[in-house]
Amino acid sequence: MKNEILVVVKMPGEKAEKKLLNGNDMLKELQHLVGGYIEKLPYHDEDFSVLVNEEAAFNDMPVNCKVDDYMVLGPVVIIKNGLSDFESLSEKEAQKFVNSLNGSSHEKDICKKLEKMHEDF
Repeated sequence: MKNEILVVVKMPGEKAEKKLLNGNDMLKELQHLVGGYIEKLPYHDEDFSVLVNEEAAFNDMPVNCKVDDYMVLGPVVIIKNGLSDFESLSEKEAQKFVNSLNGSSHEKDICKKLEKMHEDF
């Protein structure tokens, strides 16, 4: 039986991409993707979770992207919420998030400006 879970991962300075996790040790895999302890950001659609590094600001991680009203530092993982645990995104859901996170050039310009401000700070 396969426990594979489809997620979307967006690393700072890179395009978002779909990634298949083996699901055997979900916590460890998700912590590896975000580079440390996981924080779940509030998101307007309760069917999905936005996972980030809980200590991104303390670890001086670079600006990544905007999710809802949050400017996110460090890696971002999008995953589907299940009844008691996380579930796999459908292919269609994953593609929607990839397209959204790869965003418009205007949003990318804003992220670059914020990245520069973060470096200067």
